[in-house]
Amino acid sequence: SILCIPGTSPSFNEEGDCVFKFESSREKSRFLATIQEGSQFEGDVCIWLLAKSPIEEWTDGGIPLPSAVSVTSKILEKQIDCDFELIAENGKRFKCHKLFLAVSSPVLARMLDTECEEMKNKAYQMSLSEEGVKTFLDFIYRAESMESIPSPAVSLELLEAAHKYDVSALEVAMKALFLKQKSEWMEVDVAVMLYLHARNVKGYEPLMWTAIQVIKSKPAELMKSKLFDELLKNDPAAKEILVRAIKTGSPSNESARKKFKRSD
Repeated sequence: SILCIPGTSPSFNEEGDCVFKFESSREKSRFLATIQEGSQFEGDVCIWLLAKSPIEEWTDGGIPLPSAVSVTSKILEKQIDCDFELIAENGKRFKCHKLFLAVSSPVLARMLDTECEEMKNKAYQMSLSEEGVKTFLDFIYRAESMESIPSPAVSLELLEAAHKYDVSALEVAMKALFLKQKSEWMEVDVAVMLYLHARNVKGYEPLMWTAIQVIKSKPAELMKSKLFDELLKNDPAAKEILVRAIKTGSPSNESARKKFKRSD
């Protein structure tokens, strides 16, 4: 025998059980009120009650509930029970939690599980600017979200840090950021450094070509770049960048051609 209650929608699942689904709390209450203590039914009846979770029931009443992101953000902002510090290049120290670092980065997790000097000092020096460390932690604690787009220079720092520490979600976010921005957004120095980084990382080919397009579009800036001047003297890869940048053949790249010939 199958118990059918008006206002419900019974169906059978793959195991052959009769399932009643309710679209509202009122339907569920009416169903439960029908099954009184002492009632007798003929045959075997298997009834699964599928209702909303307690959280869904509460929010139906307009009760605001904190999200996981807001909770972890407050943990960082209020520095609740911090047990570790990350140090920026300029010496600025940022309090944080070993647990959050370990969960987000397998590389940092291995370090935190050893008796290294960083564990003794409860601090780790990063090759990141002050803004870079702050944004790195914001990303970890805010569940893969950031309030604003970092500058191109900081974005490059975060891309390199994400790859170095195997923070996969941050790496994906930074790659997507570089690929979707227009050439005007990125300074030529950042494009040069992005090219040098991307050419050594498997799967970074799209980023390498993005950097090349930026360099091609800004030959005048490239010629004024002190960073590129230094690279041209000391790094053979810089010549490779310049060759790619001047292959467009536009008149504006004539100074780049002359500079490349002088470097030879």
